[in-house]
Amino acid sequence: MADSPPPSHRDRRQRSWPWVLGVAARALLLCALVPGVALLLGDLAPGDPLADVRLDPSLSPDALARLRSTWGIDDPLPVRYLHWIGGAFQGDLGTSFRHQAPVWTLVQPRMANTLRLTVPATLLAWAVGVPLGIWSAASRRGRVDRIIGGATVVLLATPELLLALGLVALALVTGWLPVAGMRSVEGDAGPADALAHLVLPVTVLALGLLPTVTRHVRSAMQEALASPSLVAARARGLPARRVLWRHALPLASAPLATLLGLSAATILSASLAVEAVFDWPGMGTLLLEATLAHDGPVVAAVTTLSSLLLSAGVLAGHALGALVDPRLSREDA
Repeated sequence: MADSPPPSHRDRRQRSWPWVLGVAARALLLCALVPGVALLLGDLAPGDPLADVRLDPSLSPDALARLRSTWGIDDPLPVRYLHWIGGAFQGDLGTSFRHQAPVWTLVQPRMANTLRLTVPATLLAWAVGVPLGIWSAASRRGRVDRIIGGATVVLLATPELLLALGLVALALVTGWLPVAGMRSVEGDAGPADALAHLVLPVTVLALGLLPTVTRHVRSAMQEALASPSLVAARARGLPARRVLWRHALPLASAPLATLLGLSAATILSASLAVEAVFDWPGMGTLLLEATLAHDGPVVAAVTTLSSLLLSAGVLAGHALGALVDPRLSREDA
């Protein structure tokens, strides 16, 4: 009996999508558990969620008791969790204890501000990291490769927080760039001013991601250059530049496509600390403020939305990898 022919590339691609959907289902399940954990940690932390509201002298003890009842502060954790999940599916993320306003009105502009940092930082890291990785792979074990490798090791060993503090100190000494906020309180508040406020935090995030991108591009390119087809191409005398950009880079595109989504998720988590250093009004600073104020609905909303964005980045990476090369799916692992 003759052996069945191997599956075509199209068949393998179709078979990889159920695996991608399985990853998406597990990511959604994880995101559904995040608000419960956030509410639990809020209960364990000392303090009163209505500490700021108590400062209002016009509120009587009866009014405070009604607020606690209306917002369900004294309800058991499972009840509050189910109530929050039910409201979230209807687009209601609850009411902020501190601001006494819908949580979504607080989170929406902060999420947009965080994306203003992470998107250009990701693009900058890839725009610099891909050529550096290709250059390093082309001069394997040469002088350029050693210099780039040493620089990436130093950057990998340096926390983003230390990079941020170093750039803040440099900016304060030189006065070249603003070190806090999104815009200046005085003077020109136009596009140039907004761009100047972006430089430092975007640079820190890009430098944090750059060594990962560079090293992965180098590794993927070296593996592609070692393939028999490219070894034969070089033996036939094809120019090195053509081998690198027209043949090796497409072969290395599958793992790099996966890394693109993963890097977007990584830089999003790193932005939370960077925002706190540069006083950037994003999700990181909102989470810090809500945690200190014991504002449970805001903490649950920010952590859940952050988890969704992280999961979306990871899922996009896996989907891109499966689209480019279905062999990367677990079905073929």
